[in-house]
Amino acid sequence: MPSVQSPLESLKLGKPRPEYANVESQLEALQKEPPTARSTPNYLNVNFYKLGIALCFFNGALDSVEYFNKPSGKFSQCAPGLYPSWFPDPNDSGKDLVIKFGEPLQKGGGTKKEAIDIWLRWKNFQVEMPTKNWDEAKDVVWCQLVVFQE
Repeated sequence: MPSVQSPLESLKLGKPRPEYANVESQLEALQKEPPTARSTPNYLNVNFYKLGIALCFFNGALDSVEYFNKPSGKFSQCAPGLYPSWFPDPNDSGKDLVIKFGEPLQKGGGTKKEAIDIWLRWKNFQVEMPTKNWDEAKDVVWCQLVVFQE
């Protein structure tokens, strides 16, 4: 597993992706400590816990970026300056997301038998809601958002 010392090095591990261009400069400006990296044969996850952001590389290319809107585990809340310009507002509820982005292409989680929170997927991004109750989801503020290319 490669040693990752800075956000810039993390992005340079993968092939250039124009949609992530602003992430490079913003991460470099905000990073205070080295990230934590975890790998499998095909994936490398680079976690910036204090920044509330995680980068996932698949076969050497940046595959997805995960943003944390609320503190979760070791992750802090992501600074709004790291969000892409089209991002939902940090205070958007499930109802607000549907108004802004339309009906999700896929929905999941939230049943009493499943232990996962509700997730909503649109083209190129997925949002997690911190509830398993579909009746509450419309009023709950999103907690995680993953941007990816399909």
